[in-house]
Amino acid sequence: MTERDFITQNIGPSVESSVESRRLLDDPLFREGLLREIHGNSSIDVSGLLRRLLQIEIDYRRDSENGDYFENLYWCAFLLWRIGDLNDVINLWRAKNVNLDTACGFDIQFLVGAGVDETIRYLREKTDTESQAALGYIMECKASGDFDGLQEWASQRSEYFGA
Repeated sequence: MTERDFITQNIGPSVESSVESRRLLDDPLFREGLLREIHGNSSIDVSGLLRRLLQIEIDYRRDSENGDYFENLYWCAFLLWRIGDLNDVINLWRAKNVNLDTACGFDIQFLVGAGVDETIRYLREKTDTESQAALGYIMECKASGDFDGLQEWASQRSEYFGA
């Protein structure tokens, strides 16, 4: 099955969970191909697939000794940023905090696809520890100007992943 065929079968908020789809998603090269296809076609709803991929990439970074395909996590986060759903903020925060490498390499901008102020308001309404930690960090980053060039950052990331 090609990446395009897989995406066509997984449009919308849910993802097929067959043995074949799980086998394909176990392959980081196949996941990279999915991200490439999704990146080139932002008009289709693949929100469910991207959320599934994010969890797979989190697990891959946590469990894999192999450093290959490490950028799949960041690419997936960027594609979720483009969707801009506040419900993804905590999972993106978890992705940022998988390990020291992701803590350093995972752009905080990935968390604010719905907007900086909107994300802050959303997190202020939450009382759990993770939300409060994300809120504190986002507030620090806002104060230091990390979001001032957000559209330029997005253009650079889009070019980087699209290359």
